[in-house]
Amino acid sequence: MAQSYGKAGKYVKNIGKKQVYIKYIFILISIILSYIFYEIYIIIPSVNFYLKVVKNVFGAFSIGSLLSMFIPLFDDKLDIKIKNAFNGAKGEQEVQNY
Repeated sequence: MAQSYGKAGKYVKNIGKKQVYIKYIFILISIILSYIFYEIYIIIPSVNFYLKVVKNVFGAFSIGSLLSMFIPLFDDKLDIKIKNAFNGAKGEQEVQNY
């Protein structure tokens, strides 16, 4: 008879949870960076040409970081890793119950 060390599938399920956390932390960081760049964009005055360029660069960074939050939402490889981790945990639990 096989020996059981802890709950079946716990480690693999934690890997899946970690991938989900990474996904949402990346989205949160993107939103925070977008807000910071937008605030800098608002603060910089448009007095001369160089300040307008700097201001527009921060505006572009703000839009870019806001758009980067969609990367993990459409990342199929990450979704497959998460799905495989949870399916693996479920399989381990079924084997233990058998």
